[in-house]
Amino acid sequence: MHTKVSISLALASLCLGCRAEATTSPTPAEHGPPAVAPIEVSAAELAEAKPERSSSELTLEDLAEARRMAGHASMEEIAAENARMFERGAREYIKTRMPEYRRLLADLRALVTEVEQAAPSWRARQELTRFEQAYGAKVDAFIADYERLTARGVEGGETQAKLGAVVREWEELNGALEPGIAAEPEFAEAIQGIRDGLDAVELALDGIDGDGSLVVDPDYVPPPSP
Repeated sequence: MHTKVSISLALASLCLGCRAEATTSPTPAEHGPPAVAPIEVSAAELAEAKPERSSSELTLEDLAEARRMAGHASMEEIAAENARMFERGAREYIKTRMPEYRRLLADLRALVTEVEQAAPSWRARQELTRFEQAYGAKVDAFIADYERLTARGVEGGETQAKLGAVVREWEELNGALEPGIAAEPEFAEAIQGIRDGLDAVELALDGIDGDGSLVVDPDYVPPPSP
């Protein structure tokens, strides 16, 4: 009997020890996943791994910066240089034909003066009609000479822009002629505006004429004077 009790106590003690060990032993879940050492990546490796953008993905700013870094002129600088070259060519075109431009301006001044002096006598439509018959032929001759000299307004650059504006003002005045127009303040203002414009063109011609850097075309042969 004593022996059985001893064996039972020994078994009970062994079971309690196993239970305590099972209770206090940490489980894998309590430890969590095993720690992973961080991966170190150098800047060079990052740059190598970064995909390059295709040319279609580059912005205008990217392209401009690339041109600047390569030592090329910007698009704005190229456009400005092209404009300077164009204007220089236009000035040389005019200087080569300077006598013709001077004569053209003198002819237009004479036509403006003719209208100014004749306008007070237009008391009736018949008087204006008689004036327009002779004056109209002179207008047609001037326009033909103007379009030939300026290549229909294409040649001449900035000076042509001024000259073209004056010619348009003069044509508008011609279209507004009527009996009694001389008494209207707008008539005198229009006449003065045309003359002011011609003065501005004359100054531009003076500047071109005095520019020694401009090259005159030695092969140009002016047409015979009318």
